[in-house]
Amino acid sequence: MTKRITAILLTLSLALCLAACGTAASSSAPAQPKDYAQILKDARSDEDNEYLDIVAGTAEAGPSIVDAGEEWTEETIASTTDMMMQTLGLTADMLDSYAFSMSLMNVRAYAVGIFLPAEGQAEAVSQALQAYVDAQRQAFQNYLPDQYEVAQDARLETAPTGEVVLVMCDGAADVQSAINDALAA
Repeated sequence: MTKRITAILLTLSLALCLAACGTAASSSAPAQPKDYAQILKDARSDEDNEYLDIVAGTAEAGPSIVDAGEEWTEETIASTTDMMMQTLGLTADMLDSYAFSMSLMNVRAYAVGIFLPAEGQAEAVSQALQAYVDAQRQAFQNYLPDQYEVAQDARLETAPTGEVVLVMCDGAADVQSAINDALAA
């Protein structure tokens, strides 16, 4: 009888241990996605945050303009985002999530963005952004020497967390470092 009680107690304690392990594993929440728009805002200068809007979006939700004023309607957001994406050589189906800001004026070499490629699209996203950087370098080579220097110092890399990061702006090294630190946190 004592052996039976001991066996039952051992079985119950094993069951409780397994149940506790299962509960702990199932109750842990998945990692929260990074707020790419906030990362960009924190990395940029106050002037850039004031004058250059950030476009953000995900595969599930369409694009939005961060801190959009009343002048932005759904139609203008969609058309502006489409024009910007075309300029970058990207399409929405290439990305799971993104936040970026860029100058559409051909007097400033400026584009800062974080792009999380959709599955199987990492190389295509990197190639499209590299083609954009190359085009900016070529456009400013004989046009505006100061902007050519900014384009020449452009940085394009894939972060260890999988995002493709583009930084083409004054102080690119500092902006890139701030973005990388935030993505790694």
